[in-house]
Amino acid sequence: MSEQEIERFTKDLASDENLRAAAAEAVSDLPAIAEIAKANGYDFTLEELEAFQNRQSEQMSDEDLEKVSGGIFMDRMP
Repeated sequence: MSEQEIERFTKDLASDENLRAAAAEAVSDLPAIAEIAKANGYDFTLEELEAFQNRQSEQMSDEDLEKVSGGIFMDRMP
């Protein structure tokens, strides 16, 4: 399931320095982040990533929004 893949990707961002560095270079460029994920073996589309991000944004408090870094939410990993 794609949402599980996105959650696996976000979890791996916290523990994989190389993956995190590659994603950080893309900053908030979702198409680039989706391509980085695909190149690293994650199976989800840009549209699925956008939908996931929208759901996460709807759930964030103002305090959570302040923790967002470079378009990738690192504090609330699954």
